Order: sequence, then C-alpha cells, then structure tokens
Amino acid sequence: GYGGHRIGTHSRKSHFDLPSFLLKQMLKPLFLLSSLILFRAQAHEWAASFDLTSGSYTWRSQKTGCPLSAQSYAEETMNFVVLSLPNSTAPGLESAHEIASSVLDGSNSPLVPRLNGEALAVGIGYTLTFDQNSPQTLFPITIISDGAYGIFTEHNPAELEFDAHYLFDSNEVDVEPVVVDGEGEEHEHGHSEECVPPTSLPDCECTNAGPLDCGDTTKVTEAFETLEANSCNSGCNCYDPVCRDAFFIVDMYHSGCDADDVPAMVETNFHNYEGSCQSCFIRPYQNPALPQCTPATCEEPSAAISNFTLLQDLNCSLSQCQDEPCKSAWRVVISHHDSCCESDVPEMIEDGFHDFEESCLGGCNIVFEENYVVDCAAPKNAGLSDGPSRDDDDNDEKLSTGEVIAIVVPIVVVVCAVGFALLYYCYLKPQTEDETRKAPAKLEESKDSSACDQASIAGNQISEKV
Repeated sequence: GYGGHRIGTHSRKSHFDLPSFLLKQMLKPLFLLSSLILFRAQAHEWAASFDLTSGSYTWRSQKTGCPLSAQSYAEETMNFVVLSLPNSTAPGLESAHEIASSVLDGSNSPLVPRLNGEALAVGIGYTLTFDQNSPQTLFPITIISDGAYGIFTEHNPAELEFDAHYLFDSNEVDVEPVVVDGEGEEHEHGHSEECVPPTSLPDCECTNAGPLDCGDTTKVTEAFETLEANSCNSGCNCYDPVCRDAFFIVDMYHSGCDADDVPAMVETNFHNYEGSCQSCFIRPYQNPALPQCTPATCEEPSAAISNFTLLQDLNCSLSQCQDEPCKSAWRVVISHHDSCCESDVPEMIEDGFHDFEESCLGGCNIVFEENYVVDCAAPKNAGLSDGPSRDDDDNDEKLSTGEVIAIVVPIVVVVCAVGFALLYYCYLKPQTEDETRKAPAKLEESKDSSACDQASIAGNQISEKV
C-alpha cells in the first residue's frame, strides 16, 4: 500500500565487499547480452514438459479480471505447439526449444488457425483465437502414444487462467507439468486493472469500514479473519459485499496507521489480498521521524531500477539501509513502489521490495494531495455504506413534497374563502331599506371601510406566511 515506512528495530553492520561489487558490475553487460540473445532465439514465452498417456486432453484459456461482467481475455490470440520429447526432464524440454521456436515463428510452415472447440494435433503449430463471446475457450488435444511431451506457448497460460487449470484430461482432472520453463514470468500486455490516482478510490470512512481508530485492533483482526474464512482472494470473491467491506477495513488500517499499531498477522499477510480486492483511500500515515519522499516519475522507472539494483549490490539489508548510499537508494525505491500503480512498478522491485522492507530502517513518507477533502456524497462512494449518507441526514430536517402540498392547499383554500367573504361584504352585499335608514351613509361607509381595511391587512399577513 501507499504510506510512510516505519523505523524498524533491527541492528546489523554492513559487510561491503568492494572486489565482489566491481566484479558484478563488470559481468552485468554479459548477462544482459546473453538474455537478449536467448529471448530473440525463442518465439515462445512459456514451455513445460508433461508425462501423458494416450487419450483425450483439453487446453483451456479463460477470461480474467473482476467483476465477472467486465472480464476479458488477456490476449486475443496465442501461438501454440505440442512436441514429442525424449523425456520430461529439464534437458529433455530444453532439447526441443529450437524446434519449437522455428515452428512458432512460422519459418517452417504457416501456423494453422484454430477456433473454440477445434482439435489440435502433436507437431503442428497453431494460432489459437479466443472466443470473445464465451468465458472460456477450449481446444481438444489427442495424444496417440504414451510418452513425454512439451507444450510451448507464445504467452504464459497463467495470464489466461481465472478459476480453472489450463490443461485437463477426459475425466476433467487437472494435468500438472513435470518441468516448467517460464513459470512466474507473467508479462504485462496492457490488460491489467486500470490504474487510478489513490484519491479517486472510495474514501474508507465513507464505506462500511467506518471511522479509523488505530487503537481498536479487534476490528481489523476480525476483518482479516473474515477475509481468510471466505477465501476472499479467490476468483471475484472480493467483489462480494462481505469480502469487500472486510478488505476496506484492513486496507484502512494498513494505510492509515503506524505499522507497529497493526497486528502482525494483518501486516504480514495483507499483500495476499491487495491484488484481488478493491482498495479505498485514507490519508497515509505520516511518520514524524521520516522525511517526505521525493515524488516518483512513474512512467519512467529507470531511477527506481538502478537504485534497487544498488540495494542488492551493496547488500543494504545487512546494514539495515543505514549507510548513506543505501539510505538514499531505499527512499527512491519506496517512492516508486508506494506511489505508482502496480503496472508501473518493475517486476524485480515488486518481487524483492518486501525483503528489504523487513530489514531496512527508515525510509520516507508518501505525501498525497494536502487539500483533499472527504465527500461521502461523491459518486465514487455511492452504495458502499449501509448507514444514511450525509445528504440523508440533511433531508431528515426537510419536508417531503407531499407533506408540503398537504399543508399548503388547505391554507390557500381558507385564504381564498376569507377573501371572497370580504369582497362580498365590503363591495357586493346589497343594502336593505332598514340598514339605509338606521345610519347615515357616511357613518356606514366609515364603519365598513374600517372593517374591510382591518380584514384586508389580516388577509395579507396570512398570505405572506403561506
């Protein structure tokens, strides 16, 4: 998560070996060159060996992502070939790499297109096209003879797995590889979850997570136990309200509290869920003993990569990153890792960051918009709290339209009736003979005029109130 890194309690001294350091620097270009040559020689990203008996098998590729309604295939197509191997060992798999590359790059013969449900045979290169109208695409494979086989693919099949294994037999039992080349090297191809600024996320305090109290460890412990009990990091489970709300609580504590105030179980295992669950935003904890991080340039990770490499080369974990070069490098890495989207963090940093996090003292505080104001009525917070919104509280003090009509209409009727009565009495009522005789016209006019004026004033006051 994003936030300040606490000062630890470890104490070791650095053992910096200058000759070894210089030797590593000299050999790096050779390692890089050899990696480039190997990459160019292979037209596949992933390969694995299998011990298969004769029979029918199925290769499966799935849409991924959450929620389910927004799932998509990580790739539209994938080049694919199955080859016979001398054996299923690592050398046996390695022996077929060159043949596989020549098949998949089309230098021998054009790749054969295959759609959902169409069969695959051993020794033929295919371009598999995934069915965009189906959550998964299946390709039957027929194995004629028992033996060792290698499967070579343009993309890592893990990129196209959601909740089921990529290869299964006729009994729908998963078939596991013997040796894998490229396992874990899942390359991003622009289909990862959209990267948004942290302040664009829902506000933690506007969700069912409620207000943050770093001293209430029971709340965060129970929320983490809910995550574990409901397998919230499996499939799209974390989009279920129970898992979603539990992670909001855990995320709020992880980001907003000092790591020393968060139960060790939560702090250690938080990263098992952050990739599967929706995050919320709370102003990150600011360690008063640490400086502010220098803002990272997320689109250009070269500085983060060079400083992370320096941490490794100088064995900075041994000195707890307290030597000045280590301290400076660690702050650059923290800034990039904690303030940039996961898709902008190089794999080597993502994989190795937490090893240094456990051993390095100090660091820096990530700072976000200082003038940011929480607005629970904002659209991003809609539907994430069971309690009344702030707008609802304001509306409690107001009358509904129906209530206003029920009050106003009778008043208007009364005012109109009184007005008509006054009009009739003062201007329209005919004078009888007796009334004309009883009083002089002047006096009668004076009385009627006075009464009408007073009634008119009273009527105006009632109208103004309405």
